[in-house]
Amino acid sequence: MKKFCFILVLSFLSFRTYGIHNLLINGSSTLTVTTVDTLHITASFDGDSFAKATVYYDINGNGQLDLDDTWIFKSKLIDGGFDDEDEIVNGQYHEIYDSLTFQGKFLFYAEDNGVSDTISITVNPTTSSHSISGKVTTPINQPHILVSTIRIINRDNGKFEYGYGDFTDTNGNYSISIPEKYANKYWNIIALDIAEVVPFYSSNDVLNDSIYISGTVTKNIEMCFAPTDTITELTGKLRDDLGSLITAPVQVMGVGSIDGFNHHARPGKTDVTGTYSISIKKATSGICYIYVAQASIAGQLYPDFMNPVHQQRMNFLPAPNTITMDFKAYRTTNFISGYVYKDGAPYDKCHLDCSASGYGGTYTKTFSDGSYLMPVSDSPSSYTIIIAKKSIPEGYTVYNELDLILPNALQSSILPGATSINFFLKAHAIEELSKPQLVTTLFVHPNPFMNEVVFELSDSERIGNLVLYDIAGKQITEIKPETQNGLTHFVLSSGNKKLSTGIYFYSLKTGSKIFKGKVIKLR
Repeated sequence: MKKFCFILVLSFLSFRTYGIHNLLINGSSTLTVTTVDTLHITASFDGDSFAKATVYYDINGNGQLDLDDTWIFKSKLIDGGFDDEDEIVNGQYHEIYDSLTFQGKFLFYAEDNGVSDTISITVNPTTSSHSISGKVTTPINQPHILVSTIRIINRDNGKFEYGYGDFTDTNGNYSISIPEKYANKYWNIIALDIAEVVPFYSSNDVLNDSIYISGTVTKNIEMCFAPTDTITELTGKLRDDLGSLITAPVQVMGVGSIDGFNHHARPGKTDVTGTYSISIKKATSGICYIYVAQASIAGQLYPDFMNPVHQQRMNFLPAPNTITMDFKAYRTTNFISGYVYKDGAPYDKCHLDCSASGYGGTYTKTFSDGSYLMPVSDSPSSYTIIIAKKSIPEGYTVYNELDLILPNALQSSILPGATSINFFLKAHAIEELSKPQLVTTLFVHPNPFMNEVVFELSDSERIGNLVLYDIAGKQITEIKPETQNGLTHFVLSSGNKKLSTGIYFYSLKTGSKIFKGKVIKLR
């Protein structure tokens, strides 16, 4: 069974040293867990109350940070932040991390005032009778590709979350175990570059490959881009809104739309001069090309800068060998604050996103009292704040102070420094749900009709007869319910009822609800 090691690196700015020490996970510096085990991160702070963290994948598994070990994502450990369980600035940090869902090998590397601490973590797959495995094929047979499952929470509103994964071996093989409670469900499978969660699929939508995982499932993946392809270099510099170079390393991602397919570049990062360079498949055929680059610099909480606006270049083919895309990142000089409530109670760790057209965006989470503090820049005149989809519980709607539904769960035209920008999450139709009824929807088809019309209930109990009236209000007929394929139907045949051309009205009572409407009879 493959094992998985995890390396988390606390990276520090050159002009300051973070005084974090006694960094442990589950009270140990060496531990073995599975993909479903909870992790408890503890640390102590001296002076400064936060540390920047970066996750690296240990490619050769030697327990040391090498030049080819690529970082996956960055975060912050903040004393008193919402991930700190006591939310008090007291010099102690305690975070409960749900689980590390990728099997393989990492290191947890931390710098304590110049002294290196290393925590060794082995993450094994959970025991399960459900799994998905296969082979990832690349033009150059590249190993160490991360294959991840995406769990579909709600197809209607696009809610999903990353699930479990594995890194391919030298032959491109992977195998992912799915916990019993998540089996017998639809998942999406995508291949991810180890530098960042970026798909290499030659597809416009990585969610096209829905797979029902039950028992043992096989899924092979072919990736569409390799460094041996003819490339276009995307390059540029990252500066703040005062024109100064941002010298801390920042990840930049790129994607090109070529011949109707999206080709993703292996992400790069800026150097000490704020310059980045990434290579992407060159567009040489078709009508036109579109290249997009994105710089991600906002931290998990109270970032120093907002994420810059995406840069885009579009023109007719062929594409040039080099395209310059510079970024401007606005410094966070102010805050927007408020509260989030769910059923009248404070809603903890709710994700909120914030953006301003042309200036970029940022994000934050709520504390245990439901409060949030959104870092923003004073430069834009107003912002839009939205409750992230993943934070809206199933069956809930977002309202404002006036008890009005917020379309798309957002509030717009919020000034920098604004306070009391509050959100209220309430269950759908609470009053209606308390009534003794089970009917959801009545379908009438076809309407207008010529020979026959069917009234179909999607769910029902205590059903009466359907009554049909003419335009003068006179009852024409009464139809008894019948069951077809587990659904309740009322069938009105024009031949049996001798209906003439015209408009008719129907009424159907079921439970405490009455359906009323009209149908039109054609010749």
